[in-house]
Amino acid sequence: GLSAGSPSAVLHGERVYVLNRAGVLTAGDIATGKVLWKARAKGPYWATPVAVGEYLYLVNQDGAAHVIKTSAEKGEIVSETEFGEQMLASPAYSDGALYFRGAKHLW
Repeated sequence: GLSAGSPSAVLHGERVYVLNRAGVLTAGDIATGKVLWKARAKGPYWATPVAVGEYLYLVNQDGAAHVIKTSAEKGEIVSETEFGEQMLASPAYSDGALYFRGAKHLW
């Protein structure tokens, strides 16, 4: 089933995405409540993911960001980036740009 940790659930289209603190991302169908897939990203997580188009952007508290292609059959990690500093803030999307806030920098 779906159980949340510190990150909030994300509603996007017909799906709900729940990320637990350990880094297990679960995709569920909003209408039926059925679990569609689970993917594992390197945790631990504090920040809530952000959904943009067919991608979900996650950043763990150690500064590792993961991009998940949500339209893939099983939820596919398509990119990983190491920012190298603590990140507790959720990524933000505005005007075609993604923003990541670390302990010392804004990207």
